[in-house]
Amino acid sequence: MTKVAAYFDTATQSQIRFTTDRVFGWNKISLTAAEIESCDYEAMERKARAVAPSTPKDERHHFVVMLEPTPTCAWGGRGTVGPGELGDLVTWLNYQPYEGPTYAHEFGHNLGLWHTGYLQCWNDTRTANVTLSANCDQRTYNDPWDLMSAPLNWPGMLATINKQRIGVLPVTDNPLIMDSQRVTLKPVAAGSGVRGFQLQAGNVQYFVEYRTPVGLDDWIDDSTYVDPKGVTRTDPGGGVTVRRQDDFFGQFGEIDLLDFHPDANPLSYQWHPGLEAGESYTIADHGITLSVVSTSSTAAVVDVTITQDDGVVRWDGRDRYAASAAISARTFPANTWLAYVASGEVFSDALSGAPVAGRDGAPLLLTRRDSLPATIAAELQRLKPSTIVVLGGPATVSEGVVDELRAYASETVERRSGADRYAASAAISRAAFLSTVDAAFVASGEIFSDALSGAPVAARAPGPMLLTRPDGIPAPIAAELRRLKPKRIVIVGGPASVSEQVRAQLAEYTAGTVSRWFGSDRYAASAAISQHGYPRPPVETAYVASGSIFTDALSGAPVAGMTAGPLLLVRTDSIPDPIAAELSRLRPTKIVVLGGPASVSPGVEAALATFVRP
Repeated sequence: MTKVAAYFDTATQSQIRFTTDRVFGWNKISLTAAEIESCDYEAMERKARAVAPSTPKDERHHFVVMLEPTPTCAWGGRGTVGPGELGDLVTWLNYQPYEGPTYAHEFGHNLGLWHTGYLQCWNDTRTANVTLSANCDQRTYNDPWDLMSAPLNWPGMLATINKQRIGVLPVTDNPLIMDSQRVTLKPVAAGSGVRGFQLQAGNVQYFVEYRTPVGLDDWIDDSTYVDPKGVTRTDPGGGVTVRRQDDFFGQFGEIDLLDFHPDANPLSYQWHPGLEAGESYTIADHGITLSVVSTSSTAAVVDVTITQDDGVVRWDGRDRYAASAAISARTFPANTWLAYVASGEVFSDALSGAPVAGRDGAPLLLTRRDSLPATIAAELQRLKPSTIVVLGGPATVSEGVVDELRAYASETVERRSGADRYAASAAISRAAFLSTVDAAFVASGEIFSDALSGAPVAARAPGPMLLTRPDGIPAPIAAELRRLKPKRIVIVGGPASVSEQVRAQLAEYTAGTVSRWFGSDRYAASAAISQHGYPRPPVETAYVASGSIFTDALSGAPVAGMTAGPLLLVRTDSIPDPIAAELSRLRPTKIVVLGGPASVSPGVEAALATFVRP
């Protein structure tokens, strides 16, 4: 258990730590012959809990049952993915001589992770192994690096997507890439920087990272050998690796490694799946090409080419709820770990939640107060989230809707709320951020436009978006700022929305600066926020939404944060001069219009094309 704690402490930079609460000695429990024969762990759990009935039952406690070597239990360990029925997390350990990695693997399940494996694929005649084809088998446990495979020795660093899923890697360090660009990847074991990126292709998602022998990955053997075909390879090797999750293939929730150097023997210690400098691969079905420009002990440079239509595209639906579902469907794969739900009738809760959803790489879906729209229900059915977080209290999302949502979450539905919009804003922040954040963003709780443009920037920081009254800081927000201890505070919006009096009060909550990003109106403010948040053009994608209504942009704000794109506001029938100037500066390859023609007219859509970089 000490080794398990040390592994997670290092792998998560002390963000997740385990400690032993109580240890009970060996106890004999009596099972029926049928229970023994079937390794009935549910029966064993009931009888084990009777031995230790006072264990706390919440999601921070793990109820661990260690068995003497039990041949009828074929597994080395079992872990619940997230909290069990009683509220705690249950881990079974069938004693093995290599118990340390097995124990850590089961705790990975408790933290919400599924298995990793590898894809063994063949050509059409099944006479030769290939990297990817329509003929693939999922080899669960045969990923040589990740904890959620089945290593007999201690694994290296957790895969970047697994670190993001357990909340210890911000989406800015594992962004979603939607356009062609060059990416510099730090090694997975590095302590900071971009350590991976994600590619979305319909219901299939690819996760790219760089492995090299540093930190927890120092065991990787970079010595070379010549294979029977005369090809020089590295065993077991690092390189730029790609994992795939396909919700229509294989085990639920599993991510599988692609082998870029397939041979006749797919055992992990005999192949080198990563791409090295000078190598490239095209995922033909999805029009994605990865080319490794260079590698070193500190970074890999990868060119991503996505053959898709650039220019101006529109994401919309017949109403605000259909638009919300469409934005989610275009961005997020099925079997996601988390989804946020907020009112589509009141903007305040979603404004505080949008940066958190963007940081977590999760969709933000809108609902009516008293009923779940059919389009949102269908999208949740597709997403199959483990956890749904409801933003706001019963006045904005009723208990009836919360009950409906329970049918779509495989684990739990949580609510983050407060007595009013300010208390709710503080509660959303408190659940998402540790103390001592780099930046806290503050915006008016009475208008939506400033916080909407600021949400993607806050997601990238990452930092909370806290709402305030124009002329005074609400008590819940003041308490949250005291807890957060931000190194700096950014006000988004001018003195008419957040007064100079409030700015002076905010100085009491940080040892750093209190700055203001604003303009003469909501459009100039939107442009100014973009200038501060994206100071080094060009950008790949810019998002554009109506400055008159909030609904279309609420679901798009987390996506903008995930893809490092600004969210700019326009009038329904014209592009304001400050926005035109900002688009000229940004030089995007692609512009995504959020919402239908009633909110952003076809004429504006056509005019936006003049700002797209060829």
